[in-house]
Amino acid sequence: KGTGVDKKQAGQLLLDALQTGKQSVEFPLGTIMPTITYRAIVAPRATGKVVEVNLERQELYAFQDGALKFWTHVSTGLPSKPTVPGEWHIYNKTPIQRMVGQGYNLPNVKWVMPYNGDYTLHTAYWHHDFGKPKSHGCTNMFEADAHWLYDFVDIGTPVVFVEHT
Repeated sequence: KGTGVDKKQAGQLLLDALQTGKQSVEFPLGTIMPTITYRAIVAPRATGKVVEVNLERQELYAFQDGALKFWTHVSTGLPSKPTVPGEWHIYNKTPIQRMVGQGYNLPNVKWVMPYNGDYTLHTAYWHHDFGKPKSHGCTNMFEADAHWLYDFVDIGTPVVFVEHT
């Protein structure tokens, strides 16, 4: 009734999904919202900290020991200046810096975490269109999200960029 989920039915749907390897499950919710979709997000490795950025979905996931600790929408590189798929490691952390490049000069960029040369994870105060590619190759986040991630990662934390779901 209403928009509640039948707990027994939801539990059985999740159990069936885990046993069959499904990556998503739809839950019936009633007449107002007929279904929601559950999507499994699997850590790239089972131990330690790791950050994954899904370039297709424009999503960032932070894992620790295989458990999802944080999720957010991000904005990665535009098609003309793409974010490169692959695996790197955070090699520095800077709480605030000026970013200068071809076509931009941005003071006071916060929570900067470089991982591949000039490619970094950082805030983007100049837009709030997260979930869509917008950058010159970096990974842009809301300030609160970048601050959380900055506190979470260590120098050496792997950052994995994948192209698809």
